Amino acid sequence: MRSPDLSYLLRVPIDSANFNEAVRAAMLKGTVEYVAMLKMLQGADPMVRQTREHVRYEAREWECVGKISVLFSALTTTLQRWCSRDKRLLTDVYSHTMRELIATVGSRLKWAEKTCKSSTGPVAYEIPEKNVLTERVSTNVPLHRFISGLIPLFSTAFADCKLDIMRFLA
Repeated sequence: MRSPDLSYLLRVPIDSANFNEAVRAAMLKGTVEYVAMLKMLQGADPMVRQTREHVRYEAREWECVGKISVLFSALTTTLQRWCSRDKRLLTDVYSHTMRELIATVGSRLKWAEKTCKSSTGPVAYEIPEKNVLTERVSTNVPLHRFISGLIPLFSTAFADCKLDIMRFLA
């Protein structure tokens, strides 16, 4: 099968009634491979912010990573469209991608406990802490982009589906 044929097949998701275990398993397997590729790009080409002097030249590495990310964006949209057709596929893909993201990024995060006042009393919460002035930061976050496209599908495509994002952080 030629690549354009495969691209066409992926661009036209089947309707919900025709989803079966074989289709679901094949889509999940392909998405797992896709997430593995995205994981390699996650955090690519990090930079420390320049604050003292004008940058006279920029490294060209960002251009290569940017071009690859653009190529992946079309496939990301296609996979998200397929996930919108089947609740179990969506849940499985989200779970896998979230586990990979936490495995990739979670170990490097430093968490800070914060509190704020509300009408019911003080509320404690944790946020990731990052000093963007002194630490290396990357704008290449394809796993974040993939997940951010999946999250709205839980409420738009499957209103009865509850998403517990925090259970993946435990």
